[in-house]
Amino acid sequence: MVEMYSSDGSIWCRRAKMYLTKRGVKFRSIDINERRNAEKLYRLTGQHGIPVTLIGTDIVIGFDREKLDRAILSAEKNSLS
Repeated sequence: MVEMYSSDGSIWCRRAKMYLTKRGVKFRSIDINERRNAEKLYRLTGQHGIPVTLIGTDIVIGFDREKLDRAILSAEKNSLS
């Protein structure tokens, strides 16, 4: 399961969502404007910045295509094992 902590008002979150959609990756978007979600994100990562994408055991902070691609490949390999 891929989860992305994000906000609709963030251009970087929108770009990350578009990128994952273009790659055919299904993900659940979690709105950090809800306090409990923001608190959970901070507990998990210590981060306030968004987007934060959880892919398998990898955490990708920000919109970084290379890191997203590596995390997706790693999750795909682990699911085949």
